[in-house]
Amino acid sequence: MTIIQRLYRKSRFIYSYLKSSILGSLGKRKYEGIQSFILFVGYPRSGHTLVAALLDAHPEIVMGIEWGVLSHLRMGYGRNQILYSLERHSKLFTRRLHNTWTGYSYKVPDMWQGSYQSIKLIGDKLAGQTSIILKNDPAQLDRLQQTLACPIKIIHVIRNPYDTITTMARRSFEKSDRKGDLDAAFLAPFIDRYFDRVAEVQKLKEEGRFGIHDLYHEDLIGDSETVIERLLHFLEVDIPENFISNCTRAIYQKPHKSRFEFAWTKDLKSLVRENMGRYKFLQSYRFED
Repeated sequence: MTIIQRLYRKSRFIYSYLKSSILGSLGKRKYEGIQSFILFVGYPRSGHTLVAALLDAHPEIVMGIEWGVLSHLRMGYGRNQILYSLERHSKLFTRRLHNTWTGYSYKVPDMWQGSYQSIKLIGDKLAGQTSIILKNDPAQLDRLQQTLACPIKIIHVIRNPYDTITTMARRSFEKSDRKGDLDAAFLAPFIDRYFDRVAEVQKLKEEGRFGIHDLYHEDLIGDSETVIERLLHFLEVDIPENFISNCTRAIYQKPHKSRFEFAWTKDLKSLVRENMGRYKFLQSYRFED
């Protein structure tokens, strides 16, 4: 990174920090009714954006998309700065990005994406990065709760591990300068990266200090009404009229099985299967499903 690039990044940080401090303080009254903070943990490419977009459609929930609350907490952001920034990113996802991410539309018709009636819950969707930060600095979760002065509710979105690992590797391969097709040597390290995050989630579960809701991506697609109802019950918010029916219109018809787009070797399949067997919340998955 050049000196000019470093100066530009630093100036952008200073601008965002000061802006969020001023506007967060000016708008702090609208944050007084917040009851809980929503945090996603888990793995990239697992369907978190879909779940966050559905929640953002609720009239009492605001979800920041791709912001990163824990990284900003480490930069010194305070309560009002965090809440303002998440509210802003909710609006940007709707008004600037039109609820579209990585080529998929997450628009829920006739609901409250990018706006709200009142804010009872607010949250951040960046599960993969969150899990790694907590692995390296577990105290961040307690610090976040102290800073926000409200309970934290954790959502753990789970997708078939073979699909998640394949997509993680493929997206990284596409961003690299490599020629040809994704191969086993490139994919293999992503198995470790995935299960590093799994181990962190398991640790949080065993500690039992925070409520964690497991949400299976495939169940959300196959039985949307039940899964959304259970999620809102976990979050302790009411279900508005037509909310679930409108949300189901934004959900894909079937899961994308990216594992079948890569020639998995027998050894790599076995490695993933052995690792899955150590975690109860992954034991129902099979490569052939």
